[in-house]
Amino acid sequence: MTEKTGNKGSDKAETKSKIEMTLWVLLAAFLIFVGPTYITYLLSNILGAGFGVSMASGFLLFVMGLVLLWHLARKKIVT
Repeated sequence: MTEKTGNKGSDKAETKSKIEMTLWVLLAAFLIFVGPTYITYLLSNILGAGFGVSMASGFLLFVMGLVLLWHLARKKIVT
């Protein structure tokens, strides 16, 4: 048999924590994959920014995504 503990507050906190962890992982994936590709294209071709500026911003977003992923792996959020 299973026992019901009645801790609705901890279930809500656990759900919020899982949603928050998922959002952090999605943000890291967005920065790693979309930053160097679509953001660079958007800056260079659509907004008319210089090639160097768009490449530097894409590289910066890529590095930010890698740092975030490394941080999530250290916190054991991503295994």
